[in-house]
Formats: sequence, C-alpha cells, structure tokens
Amino acid sequence: MKKTALTLAAMLAFAAPAMAQQLKVGMDSAPYKPMSWQEADGSFHGFEVELVTAVCAAAALDCVIEPVAWNGIIPALETKKIDMIIASMSITPKRLEVVDFSDPYYSSNAIYIGQKDMKFDPNDADIMKSTLLGVQTGSAHEEYLNRKFDGQAEIKVYQAQDELLADLVAGRVDVVLAGRMGSLAFLGSADGAGFKALAVVEDETYPPLSIGAAFRKGDENIEKFNTGLKAILDNGTYDEIADKYFDFDIYGKPRG
Repeated sequence: MKKTALTLAAMLAFAAPAMAQQLKVGMDSAPYKPMSWQEADGSFHGFEVELVTAVCAAAALDCVIEPVAWNGIIPALETKKIDMIIASMSITPKRLEVVDFSDPYYSSNAIYIGQKDMKFDPNDADIMKSTLLGVQTGSAHEEYLNRKFDGQAEIKVYQAQDELLADLVAGRVDVVLAGRMGSLAFLGSADGAGFKALAVVEDETYPPLSIGAAFRKGDENIEKFNTGLKAILDNGTYDEIADKYFDFDIYGKPRG
C-alpha cells in the first residue's frame, strides 16, 4: 500500500525535529467522518488527524499516516507495517490481550440509528425478532450485539462504516449500531435526513467506549504519546481542535 504523508494546511505538528525513527500511524482507509477521511489528493483530514498531528508535535515524534483496511489494522501493527493505530479504536479487554493502549483521547456512546418514524425498542424481544441489525465487523459494537441478542435478532456485518450506512439508506438493513462520534456527519447529511438516533445504549455492561491509540506490547512510544496528549489537554490545543468538529465535550471525562 502506498504510504501517504500526513498533510494538513498548516502542517504544524510535524514541524518537529527529524527523529531517527519514523512512526507510521495506521488509520482506517475507509472514511469515518468527522474523525478521519482522505481527499482525492491523498491528504488526510478530520479530528483524529489533527489530534495525532498535535500529539506527535508535542511529544517530538516524527509521524506519518499509513492507510490500512480496518479488518487488517491490528495484524498490520503486530507485523510492524505500522507503529500505532489511530482509528477510533475502543479499549476493550479482548484487544488488551494483544496490544497496549494509550490513555483515552475521547469517549463515545453507542447509538442505534434508523428511520425517524420507526418504532424501535432494543429491549422489546418481539420488535427485535423482526429487525435486521447492521454493524461493522471487528468492532466492540458487534461484540455487544452478539452478546445482547445471542441469536434473538438477525445481525448483518459490514467491513466499513460507509458501507453500513449506505445499506441503511438503501433499506437493506433496518437499524445500525454505531459510535455516536462517527455517525454525526451522516446524521447531518442529505442522505441521513430521514434518520435519527433511535436509542443510546444504556447498559452497565457496555459503558461509553474509551478510545485510545494502540501500540505493540511493551512499546516505549506509548509513554511519549501519553505525554504529548497531556500537553495538548493542558495547553488548550485539544479543545481548539475539538471545537472545530463538535459542540459538546468529546473528551468525556474529568481533566486533571
């Protein structure tokens, strides 16, 4: 896969002094607005792009983006094709068995999305038996649906979020479960005009997801990343970036 240097208009983050080792930042090659997306010229944009840019600058890390398909992103990390993952990856016990995570850099609720006039209750067994659910494969949302419904609802999995939402619009699934942050752009778009968040997952077994950067086990760069993250939280850079994309506190936890 062709390596794409992280390009932003200001390029403020990677003006750091050249490092002996360049860190390849694995980012989902599929668009996940407003978190990340790639323009036709190859440049990456979005909240996570600006965030990792600022963190790397604060930590004096030399970073470039390497686009990777979601379903191969952890194997790419393990085989050293990339050095960290910035892709709205939730911190789960299962993933912690194979990777280490940075401190969380944002929090996200899971939401069910469907047509605005749809009758929907995820706790109503009769409704769920006749509802076709869509979800992205390899995600914490998929694990949750399989655990919650355990054969009591039909679930269809997709490789990427954009494919999932396209089938929702086309009527090939009734309801999708997705992260709130990655669904904002869709709900505010023309395609999403007839849809809404039908319900927020409120389940003590599935609290709002903490999202972090994934590293290989024992990688010392995780501490540098955490130092850079703390620096941009303390100096206001984090909020300056977040305010471009959200009208609420995406960090979602006490500062300090």
